[in-house]
Amino acid sequence: MEKLSTDARMIVLVALPGMRKTQVAIRVSHLLARKKQRVIFVKKQKTLSDICCGILYVLCGEDQMTGHDDIMHQATHKLSELQNDTVVVLDNTEDIQEHEDFVGFAQTLLASAPKVKLMITTRRNVNTVSVDIHRVHLEPMDTTSSAKLLKDVFVVCKEYLEEVCKLCGGVSLILINCVYLQNNDFNPKVLVEQLRNDPMDILKNNSEDVYNL
Repeated sequence: MEKLSTDARMIVLVALPGMRKTQVAIRVSHLLARKKQRVIFVKKQKTLSDICCGILYVLCGEDQMTGHDDIMHQATHKLSELQNDTVVVLDNTEDIQEHEDFVGFAQTLLASAPKVKLMITTRRNVNTVSVDIHRVHLEPMDTTSSAKLLKDVFVVCKEYLEEVCKLCGGVSLILINCVYLQNNDFNPKVLVEQLRNDPMDILKNNSEDVYNL
């Protein structure tokens, strides 16, 4: 929030899967909206064209396609016409960064749209250097923060709370899924023992989505 209030034009949140990049971006978006700041939130897309379509849909509604112009050009042009400060949030861009000219799009947007700032969540760094870019590497949570998260989200067994926090390594998604198992009649003692002995096995058998991620 502080950096978005400064001269920084692009904020990049970088972290491993399950570190709550998206949740941080959503929270910041809500806080900005409360301050009457315009936010365009584009959830994870498969292509750069899909991102641009998402931006155009917010700005133009159903009439997003105008003629046969390049979709990226349309999006950057519409954003360059904005008269009020706007934050464009692009969520989970790591796959697009690898295959398309994502950096070129971001640089073009920042150069042509003075009222626009970018906030990007990704698993890998955006490979461009500029004084306008601020990177935030999300670190695993400490034990105290992990315990607070679990207490806020679930009713947890205090006897094993600290041990679960340590064994999950401060990774939010793993923490939440492990305590979800516990709240669904999974014995907390067994949970702790399996996390100690073979954490991947327990995730594969009980939280396949987390295991695959």
